[in-house]
Amino acid sequence: MLLEKIKNSGFIIELDGNSFTVSPSDTLTDKQRDFMKSNKPQIMAELLLTTVYNLYGTPIQIQAKDAEHQAWLIEVNHKIGTPSPLTLEFTNE
Repeated sequence: MLLEKIKNSGFIIELDGNSFTVSPSDTLTDKQRDFMKSNKPQIMAELLLTTVYNLYGTPIQIQAKDAEHQAWLIEVNHKIGTPSPLTLEFTNE
């Protein structure tokens, strides 16, 4: 996986809207920058891979469309045995 390779090189990579940021960016070499630019679609795909849980509590991975979709998936999905915000809102009167 590309993210693993980047992280093993000592960098932190995070979603930033529909792109990503790498830190510490001042230590990136030109070769590393070129690698990330040429592999941006694959890096974004890995960053947008989101773990959610089915009704039985089994984790499954879903490819989010973008950062907003990923945030929504995380918000509305929860692991079985923990109350979701939607459940709490529905049951509290």
